[in-house]
Amino acid sequence: RSVEILTECRVIPPHPSADAERAEDSGLDFFNFWEDRTWHLATFFPESCMERLALFADSRQSDRFAAIREMQFARNCAVDLADLVAPDADSEPAGCFPPLAGLHRDLPPELRYGALELLRELQLDRIRHWLAEDCTIALAASGEESMQRLIRWKMEFFPEESRIKPVLADPPWGVFLPEERCVVLTEREILTVNAFGKGEAPAPVQELPAKFTRFRNDHLRQLGEAKVLSELNDGDYAVHLHHGICIFRGLTETVTPQGVRREVLKLEFQDNAMLFVPLSQAGLVSRYLGASGRLTLHKLSNSRWKRDREKAEVAVRDYAADMLRLQAVRAASPGTPFPPDGAEQRLFEESFPWQDTPDQKRSTREIKEDMENPRPMDRLLCGDVGYGKTEVAIRAAFKAVSAGKQVVVLAPTTVLAKQHYYTFRERFAGYPYVIEELSRLRTPSDQAKVIGHLASGGVDIVIGW
Repeated sequence: RSVEILTECRVIPPHPSADAERAEDSGLDFFNFWEDRTWHLATFFPESCMERLALFADSRQSDRFAAIREMQFARNCAVDLADLVAPDADSEPAGCFPPLAGLHRDLPPELRYGALELLRELQLDRIRHWLAEDCTIALAASGEESMQRLIRWKMEFFPEESRIKPVLADPPWGVFLPEERCVVLTEREILTVNAFGKGEAPAPVQELPAKFTRFRNDHLRQLGEAKVLSELNDGDYAVHLHHGICIFRGLTETVTPQGVRREVLKLEFQDNAMLFVPLSQAGLVSRYLGASGRLTLHKLSNSRWKRDREKAEVAVRDYAADMLRLQAVRAASPGTPFPPDGAEQRLFEESFPWQDTPDQKRSTREIKEDMENPRPMDRLLCGDVGYGKTEVAIRAAFKAVSAGKQVVVLAPTTVLAKQHYYTFRERFAGYPYVIEELSRLRTPSDQAKVIGHLASGGVDIVIGW
């Protein structure tokens, strides 16, 4: 491939022969490259090609060129840009900006991400300008992967625009043909380095100047005011960071010694002591989130709140240390590795009457990977009502009982335990596994029987509250 402008290009036959008659008789020429290949044919100026063939080749080669074009069009592997562009000596570069990847060499790190977004918007504005001028835009794709990227780009930014057409072609750069009102753009010109998750991540934000820091602090203070006012109602227990537990008595208006009126938060402490907190300091106040019931308020200018805070900090540190010790013990303890999925597991999962959601597929896969790991599982699956958590648990239970283990399913209410019991029975129908329920809805004698069978191994899955 040459990077210079060529005025002429000669194609040598694949098997040249010194004897011209033998070469002609062999029938070998440039078009042999197209036989039994899946290449795509893009013809920019087909009439010019036919004229050149008529001048420099015989009629047989002209016929072969026409036949190849018809064959490729029949296979949907060819495109004629003649429908979009025509030979024009006045064509000019499209000028749709250079590839944005070059920006990282010219900009400091803190400006790169914003500059890429700005330049992308300028590109889109240029394309909208061409469309407003009633131009047709051809997106030249160099291959199948390039074609898919350009189609995704079009669906994201111009989903309803029929005048933007991805085509298979690989010109070195884009061109604008003013007479034909046509623009040809290459993938390198319109796709940015960050368009579909490629390229570098945004650079970390550096320290802002003082005036921006003040603006940020003012904004955060306003957010704190809004948060406090949305969480607290008159009469709710609250906590002041420096003074302790109090009762929020709503907003009121005070007058400063300078005669300035301002809104403040009114907080009641022990002995009916009142503290007025300016809205600018609303971030020091938060809603009380401890145990419900009647609380003992703190006194203003008293050391009890400081002692209570110190005790709470010690308790939090001790709790965190206990959690770390527990996690270390769990990580060092041997688990029960379950065997990989077999045909029966796959058939059981495929019998689910509904289509799995992406989250269900991922959760099922990760939980089964945990079960096959020799370390104990440490996973919590959270989800809203009706999002398929029970089915994930059923598949994990099937994997366990298939390996000869017993499964215990705990439910927070008797109603939910009964519901899970029926769901498990329905999903395990046709399999030789015994499923029982343990809750106060069963009689004492039934509960004793279930416990006895569970101890002797006669119950595979027990669901209880």
